[in-house]
Amino acid sequence: MESITVELSYAGYIARLAGRATERIELPGGSTLQAVLEHVTARCGLTPTQARQVYLRVEGGMGTTLVDGDRVLVGVLIGGG
Repeated sequence: MESITVELSYAGYIARLAGRATERIELPGGSTLQAVLEHVTARCGLTPTQARQVYLRVEGGMGTTLVDGDRVLVGVLIGGG
C-alpha cells in the first residue's frame, strides 16, 4: 500500500515540546487521524487531548481517512507563548 506524507504544524507550547514548528511523517496509506494523533502524543509527550491541537495537511497518497489534497483541522491551533 502506498505511503502518505503528513506535515504537522505546531504552535505555542506544542512547538516547544516538539522542538520544531513543523514535522513531516510517513504513514501507511489508509492510516487514520488516530495514527497521526498517536505519533504526536508519543513525539511530544502530549495527552491525547493536547495532541488534537495541531493542523494537518496531507501532501500525497491515498487512504480511507487521510486523502491527497485534503486540509484537516484536528482540534484547534494553539497560539501564543
